[in-house]
Amino acid sequence: MEEDTQVIFTRREKEIIKMIVDGKSSAQIGRKLSVSVNTVEVHRKNIFRKTNSKNMAELTKKALQHGII
Repeated sequence: MEEDTQVIFTRREKEIIKMIVDGKSSAQIGRKLSVSVNTVEVHRKNIFRKTNSKNMAELTKKALQHGII
């Protein structure tokens, strides 16, 4: 994702990004949102793909840039 490219996140992706940045595991996120760990993992993969992030530091930076956190 380039700096000036606008990425569109779903409401659920935004919820999950906040929890990922807070250090929650997929299992914890799944319990909180009443979804399976598998579902959370799919969201995680989509989020990392959309943001072109390779690690938590990059994801956190991009979440800040997009005003999610």
